[in-house]
Amino acid sequence: MSVLSSSRRDAARWTTAFAIATLAHGGLAVAVLANWQPPETAGAPVLVELEMLAASPDVASAESVPGPEQTKTDDVQPQPEEAVTPPPEPEVEQAALEMPDPVEAPVTVPDPVPVPEAVPPKPVPKREVKKPRKPDPKREVKKPEPDKPETPPRAVAATTARSSADTVASIPSPGRFGQGSSNAMPNWNSRIVAHLQRHKRYPAEAQARGETGVARLHFTIDRSGNVLSSRLAASSGVSSLDRETAALIQRAQPLPQAPPELSGARFSFSVPIRYSFR
Repeated sequence: MSVLSSSRRDAARWTTAFAIATLAHGGLAVAVLANWQPPETAGAPVLVELEMLAASPDVASAESVPGPEQTKTDDVQPQPEEAVTPPPEPEVEQAALEMPDPVEAPVTVPDPVPVPEAVPPKPVPKREVKKPRKPDPKREVKKPEPDKPETPPRAVAATTARSSADTVASIPSPGRFGQGSSNAMPNWNSRIVAHLQRHKRYPAEAQARGETGVARLHFTIDRSGNVLSSRLAASSGVSSLDRETAALIQRAQPLPQAPPELSGARFSFSVPIRYSFR
């Protein structure tokens, strides 16, 4: 029983202390609110809220400790605490904030810029194209045709001789022609050209290199076809071909004899010697 009475005394003591603390805090709050004045400076009002401190029960019910002879203890019921009514909070009037009316700023509209009127381009005057005058028809004056000179027999013979395939002999220099010489000279030239072609050789060195060219050979023969003199009138540009041309006239003599229709003791020829792969 002594334990139960001690627990009850402790609980009563804690309850009294809690009530005194609550009253002290409440009185302090009332004093602060009574002396409080709103600040004079403009601005939003300050709201002060007071909250009551919740008292946590620190008093724990003491458990009954069974004695050696005690088997069941009565439940200890704590005394009900007196409810403390907090003082009413003062009503704080909130000052309504007055917003100034919006001031509309004047909007200046710029004057429209005048657009210059499009001036149509001046038409370009067309130039008058003068048509050329047609020339007066003139009578055509026919020029008298000059008389064509008769072709001498020598020119006919030379022209016929140049129509050969590879080499052509020129007209022999001195000599007198008898009757029937117009046909005898071309025939003799053809025989000499054919004779030179049969004795012409293509150098192996030039063939291996694919060299071609045309050399001109000038020579003089008697009526029997013997070579009296010879020389290289024009080079072919290839030394081996030039050497073969000089050796050709010596290797081919005697040349065909002069026909009996031709008179003269010596005849000169200039013959082009052609070297090609055709």
